Amino acid sequence: MKNERLVHLKVKIKSLSAEAGIIRQEEEKALARHREKVGDEEGKIPPEKSLCPRYEGLRNHRTGIVRWAARHNLLAYAFLRDQSYAEVEAQGSEEPNWDEVKKVALRFEGDASTHEARWGAWVKAAKEHRARPAEQAA
Repeated sequence: MKNERLVHLKVKIKSLSAEAGIIRQEEEKALARHREKVGDEEGKIPPEKSLCPRYEGLRNHRTGIVRWAARHNLLAYAFLRDQSYAEVEAQGSEEPNWDEVKKVALRFEGDASTHEARWGAWVKAAKEHRARPAEQAA
């Protein structure tokens, strides 16, 4: 690897992945408890009691904060390893927060002297890739 900081970024990416898995397990437990509490004998929940705040909170955290953090860290990792955006994401559904990706990349960059020029070119290529129709991007 280029520098030791990449190892730390890789660990962060793996821990975000593990966090998502742990949250998913807790979501399942929360739903099971909710079914036991408000469900009928078969575990079916009436529509008026379908909202489970604990499940919703966990799910929103996993699909929002944790997912976006993992994506931004993965994109920063790709940038630092000189991989193109196209190699990492075929066609993402939403544009990433480039400022957040840059912040992560700067934090783990071993030599920031060439960062700006490389970053500008990488993001430009990424945006061009994103602008292509899905069938051309593949």
